[in-house]
Amino acid sequence: MSRGIRSLLLVLAMALLASPTGRAAGAASGEATESGDWAIVLREAARYLEGGEKTPGLTRGHLFLVRQLRSRAEDAKAGLREELRLSGRLLGALGPPPSGDGAPEAKGIAGKRARYRRRMANARARLAEADLAIVRAGELEEALSAARREQFLEDVYRRTPIPVSPDVILKGAPELMAGIGRVLRSPGDWRAKLPPGVGPLAVLLPGIVVLILGASLGWGIRRSVLDIFGREAGVSAPTYARRFGAAVAQGAGDGAFPGAALAALYLWTTRPGALVSGPFAEALASLLVSLLLFCLAAAFARALLSPDLPAWRLTGQSSENARSAHRLILALAGVFSIDVFFSRLGGVGGGSAEGASVYGAMVGALEGWLLVRLGRGELWRAEAAPEGEAPRAGKFWGFMRRAARALAVAGAAALFVGYGVLGKRLLDNLVLTGFLVALLALLRELMREAASWSARSAFVREKLRVPSGAAEALRSWERAVAAPVVLVVGVLVVAPVWGVPRDDLVRWTFRGLSGFQVGSIRVSIVDIASAVVVFFLAMAAARFLQRQLSERLLGQMSLPSGIRDSLNAGLGYAGVILAALLSVSVTGIDLSNLALVASALSVGIGFGLQNVVNNFVSGLILLVERPIKIGDWVRVGDSEGIVKRIQFRATELETWRRASVIIPNAEILSTSVVNLTHRDDYGRAEIEVGVAYGSDAARVREILLDVARQNERVSDRPAPWVAFRNFGASSLDFKLYCFTSNVMGRLQVESELRFEIEHRLGEEGVEIPFPQRVVHLARPEEGGRGEEA
Repeated sequence: MSRGIRSLLLVLAMALLASPTGRAAGAASGEATESGDWAIVLREAARYLEGGEKTPGLTRGHLFLVRQLRSRAEDAKAGLREELRLSGRLLGALGPPPSGDGAPEAKGIAGKRARYRRRMANARARLAEADLAIVRAGELEEALSAARREQFLEDVYRRTPIPVSPDVILKGAPELMAGIGRVLRSPGDWRAKLPPGVGPLAVLLPGIVVLILGASLGWGIRRSVLDIFGREAGVSAPTYARRFGAAVAQGAGDGAFPGAALAALYLWTTRPGALVSGPFAEALASLLVSLLLFCLAAAFARALLSPDLPAWRLTGQSSENARSAHRLILALAGVFSIDVFFSRLGGVGGGSAEGASVYGAMVGALEGWLLVRLGRGELWRAEAAPEGEAPRAGKFWGFMRRAARALAVAGAAALFVGYGVLGKRLLDNLVLTGFLVALLALLRELMREAASWSARSAFVREKLRVPSGAAEALRSWERAVAAPVVLVVGVLVVAPVWGVPRDDLVRWTFRGLSGFQVGSIRVSIVDIASAVVVFFLAMAAARFLQRQLSERLLGQMSLPSGIRDSLNAGLGYAGVILAALLSVSVTGIDLSNLALVASALSVGIGFGLQNVVNNFVSGLILLVERPIKIGDWVRVGDSEGIVKRIQFRATELETWRRASVIIPNAEILSTSVVNLTHRDDYGRAEIEVGVAYGSDAARVREILLDVARQNERVSDRPAPWVAFRNFGASSLDFKLYCFTSNVMGRLQVESELRFEIEHRLGEEGVEIPFPQRVVHLARPEEGGRGEEA
């Protein structure tokens, strides 16, 4: 079969399978036609692979058809399974057929039974055909993808003339100059071919008007965007999110002014019936496209690097390095735009391989040199980083810069040794990859900024009532997730630039995420991630319902506090159990296996594991209910210290003497526990002071309050206050109550307050008396003993 006939059949098959009309016709013509279409597509794809003549276009076409076929077969398979299920239900509703010695079945019922059975048999046969088509399509898809990769590699490694060869230079250089001359002469040629009575001014004047109108529109867009989202001169330290938004607005605004004018002129000159035609029209359209690309690249490069406004710069380098990087990017954008201009015109070498080779070597040398200059580490070193030390993630970005410079050198060298296609792909892909990687890096920093904002947000802390510790943990998790997410997205975006087909990449990604087999168990990354997400979402929903129940329902009911707390805690436990069951069901684990495990554990409990299981369950309760957590200051019986570790069996406390106390979890749940840092780190400090009788009590109160207010460790909310406790035996007894935001340092706060109180009372002349006792001695003649009062 010739290439033309095969291409025609391929186009017709693509139209039949892809169009809704074709699908409708296929469905109406019955199952035989559908399976016949599948067989034709599979047979033609197999013949194409077995033949020797292959082209990238035909390979892509067959690959598209095979994938469409597999998609339709999978849809048909799902429909056939549903049809089997419905037919089985209808057949089951008829009941079992009568036995041989019983009364014959009614004719209508027997006919329905036979019809349902035929429908089920037909569905099973079509289901087998769909399964076979899916398997065969998968095999052909793999083979076609491999053939496409082979064709890509053959094209990349295709030899071209060596541009430094004297023969190539002698032939290619004149052709190159001739091509440039044709482009420069195209306006004159166009002018000479204008119709009689039509001058260049009559054609160019409307274009100038369109250009002015487009520029006016672009200027209005620029002013509007910059006024709303642009930079503010008075802001000295904007956040990263604010800088990012301002950079995007600045780039869009600066690019909109020339971009709107160039786009309007391009649409005007390329409209149907335009008088600008011929080679000049093609050159003008290519020039407008190239200028548009250059203007957009220049605008966004200046917006992101911000050479003149360091406070709004998204990168961390100095202003001098930012200016240098900006100049290099402008030069690279200029060379790239020139290459786009000539590429749209079909090259400048007159179509010869020698001219294209000379031109490619010249452009490639410039691009490679600029890329090497841009990849220098000192150009991107952070301004605040010490000399010789890379900024954060410097090793990774240093590796990326060195790899980019090596590829730039390799690309330029490939152009000069006769691998022109490979060299041009390397250099062009490096430019596009650099843009995409820079964009992904900026988005990653934006995600990190969003994570930091979520931890600081008043909405998260007050409205959602997320504690500060949980908010910080959320920020850590968000920032940890940002890097792998950006990495995966980066691979999916950048890999197709380097010739990896996007559909193959997606297929490989899903195949890798679908899991691997360990014995009879399949471990799937997607299932595990889905289970984790479902668990946390279910836990969040349970916590939300628990909070709503506690505040809006139970709080309005006149129930004892014990019942309210029990209902609230029960809902929390039910939420944990439900979240665990949902997460397990997502992974596809058979819950009957868990039931067998639970039965085995119950037998073990009956043989003496009650204490172990008690501590184990108590540990689970501690981890879920969190009456104590790591870092809390608690007192359990005679033990007092900081919680260092909560395990399933026991909890470890570290005392002030740096000794570890291991307390079984069941004991913590069965005894009273004093947690000084349960909800926050606030704690009360108490100072008892006795002054001599005759002292001014009001003045003593003012002194104590003033001492407490002047101490930086004492919180002003709740405010300190003084209680006149008692008329003691030898003093007036006062007690100072105040709060500190760090209960761990309460002893130090109390010590500082006592030092200052002693100093201030001495300055004010207020006496702190010694304990006094009066001893009365009885007279000797009374024969009594001394009495002590």
